[in-house]
Amino acid sequence: MDTVKTAAFAGKFYPDNQEKLDELITKLLIQTTREYNTKTRAMIVPHAGYMYSGKTAAAAFGYLNKNVKNIFIIAPAHRLEFRGIALSTYDYFETPLGQIKLNKDLINEISYDETTDFLDDAYAQEHSIEVQLPFLQKILPQAQIVPLLYGQIPYQKITEIIEKYWENKDNAFIISSDLSHFYSQKDAQKIDEYTAEMIESQNIADFHPLQACGSTGIIGLVQFAKTKAYSLIRTDLTTSGEISGPNDSVVGYGAWILAEKTKSLFIKEQFSDLVLSICRESIHAGIKTGNSLDVDEKMYPQVFYEQGACFVTITLNQRLRGCMGSIFAHKPLLNDLAQNAYKSAFSDTRFTGLTEEEFSQIKLAVSLLSEPGIIEFSDENDLMEQIEPYKDGIIIQDGNYSAVYLPSVWVQLPDKKLFMESLKQKAGLPADYFSKTFRAYRFHTVYIDE
Repeated sequence: MDTVKTAAFAGKFYPDNQEKLDELITKLLIQTTREYNTKTRAMIVPHAGYMYSGKTAAAAFGYLNKNVKNIFIIAPAHRLEFRGIALSTYDYFETPLGQIKLNKDLINEISYDETTDFLDDAYAQEHSIEVQLPFLQKILPQAQIVPLLYGQIPYQKITEIIEKYWENKDNAFIISSDLSHFYSQKDAQKIDEYTAEMIESQNIADFHPLQACGSTGIIGLVQFAKTKAYSLIRTDLTTSGEISGPNDSVVGYGAWILAEKTKSLFIKEQFSDLVLSICRESIHAGIKTGNSLDVDEKMYPQVFYEQGACFVTITLNQRLRGCMGSIFAHKPLLNDLAQNAYKSAFSDTRFTGLTEEEFSQIKLAVSLLSEPGIIEFSDENDLMEQIEPYKDGIIIQDGNYSAVYLPSVWVQLPDKKLFMESLKQKAGLPADYFSKTFRAYRFHTVYIDE
């Protein structure tokens, strides 16, 4: 006889009436803006009551690939302390929308791992998996689930599970986690933005467990994305205070989807026209008002609020008319685009400010930069051998001297020696300069032009 786990949080975290629950999820999915033309097989979603985090969850669930057949739900245990991963012996989990089947074959396969064990008691009063089920039943009614409830466990185990089952495109992965807990609205927003930056930049070395109740699952997915050169794209970031108040003690919620490409390439594929439009509007605002575009006046896709670095290049009659940019991501990409476009038009000291007459004739190009990585070398010859022409952007630095060339400069300087000599001279150093304190960094760009 099949065993069924009944819902413990229907009527508490979400409606216990089938019709009302179906109607609510439909409404949440419809209300959520579809900013990205993409589908995903992995995401981070919150697990609070739908009143608080339902909209944020829907902002990610709407991108779930509808061809998948198995959903791994990776969630933290809140009620029972244990080591490892708890598996369930149930055949079905039940919600007001009906029953959802567990994939017993996959669960039994995972059970052979020494860090796992069957522990139904851990699921008895656990919401972190249950609240995901109605969304899955609505979006993928035929899918089966693989619930993985974890206690004390290294994040590497989560990464290992995702890696093992990722190549099968029938599989998808839901990382269940809320963000900060019980800070003031102001502090929670700061903490959660910091957490978002860590997730999106994939710099997770100092990720603290108190930043998110499901920190282990989050770090496990981020590490997987990092090894694959994939990116995590923000779909929503909010708090309970923004929804219902009060603001003295709130919980943070965020949602991200996994894109199987770099963030810069994702932005190019999704939003090339918008990237160029932001830059052009900022230059036009500079001509009309003397200031860059006020980007706070509009709502843009969430990925533009992630930190990003760019260079904006202006040409007029196929000649350079201005170029300014940022080497390191230190502000939302939206602001970096608007400000660097303005600076390229009006602050590049090699040129006078762009005129309204010239504006209609210019062409724009935007380079989206990856995070620079240091190049380790023993001497200058070793450095030169490691540099890849036409691919690498190069930053050099020695003391107070520094300079950068985008990969596009290789078109004018295709010879490595001439490229490096010119870069040194740009930094204010002799062409043949080298020292023990000389540093070099490489970065890559995604190019968007008119």
